Amino acid sequence: MKSFTLSLSNGAQVSGSLSIPSRTSATPYYRPLIVGLHGGTYFSSYFATDTANSALTIAASLGVPFISVDRPGYKDSTALPSVPVGSTFLQEEGKYLHQYILPAIWQQYGATSEATAIVVHAHSLGSPGAIVAAALYAREDQNSYPCGGLIMSGWGTVHARPRDAAEHMMDTMTVKGRINWPLEHKDAPMFGATPEELALRVSQDVLALTARLDHSMSRGELEDGTLTWLDYWLDYAQDVKWPIMYGMAEHDALWKTTKENVEDFARAFTSSPRVERGVVLEAPHCMELSYWGPGWIARCVGFAIECAAAEGVKRAALGEKLSSAIRW
Repeated sequence: MKSFTLSLSNGAQVSGSLSIPSRTSATPYYRPLIVGLHGGTYFSSYFATDTANSALTIAASLGVPFISVDRPGYKDSTALPSVPVGSTFLQEEGKYLHQYILPAIWQQYGATSEATAIVVHAHSLGSPGAIVAAALYAREDQNSYPCGGLIMSGWGTVHARPRDAAEHMMDTMTVKGRINWPLEHKDAPMFGATPEELALRVSQDVLALTARLDHSMSRGELEDGTLTWLDYWLDYAQDVKWPIMYGMAEHDALWKTTKENVEDFARAFTSSPRVERGVVLEAPHCMELSYWGPGWIARCVGFAIECAAAEGVKRAALGEKLSSAIRW
């Protein structure tokens, strides 16, 4: 694993962590380049801890490159421009992801990673921007990067926390447009409500890192994600054509997890050829960092490999050569 900073075509930059393992005889023939999008109050290290939960390490063990980005405004990634009238924060983040971040990642690392296509892996507040980006991708005849799939967790259709709780947080904790969620109040909804639940769901190695993994979040993403996203998201979801893998933690404290709610979320993606979904039993909101993490991430990497294979075969049939390591 190593950190990176990448210049974007609009003069901004994106930072993060990456792992690009060398191709071996055991490497998948069609190789995805997974791009991780963290949730609110975390940053790229969410997927890149020095623990058994590191998505970058798990992906590397399967021969798959993984790039975890700091979303706009996190760490060294340039913040989003002002949101124009008639739009919202998460719509603009999705446009930014589609127009600048994903094209730059593919241009810089697509060939060197010998990848067939990008597969986006989004957690929590990383998910809405990914949905918007996927819809914009589908609406264009030509794209500046290939993408074959979308993986999501920690996002849903019915909030579990009262609306006024988010409004109180925005009213009392916003400083210069950013919100810091006090750690003494953060671990419980992320992992478990009681010390006993924390011990059952998360390792001490991960709990020791929560301060290092913490980061302020934009008021705009919390406001949009809590108050307005559900009013317009279906207009984007219906256009997404990438295969989708969606897991909802049974004990997600931020969203109400039921089989019906999971099905409602999945049904929104009417243009997707494949929508795998399900409840991850007993898991907490941040399941990537929990004891469920290694299993969930390994499944996500497997799904990404399948997406890359489908994309590779489809494009090979058109006579396109995707990588110097793949010969048609």
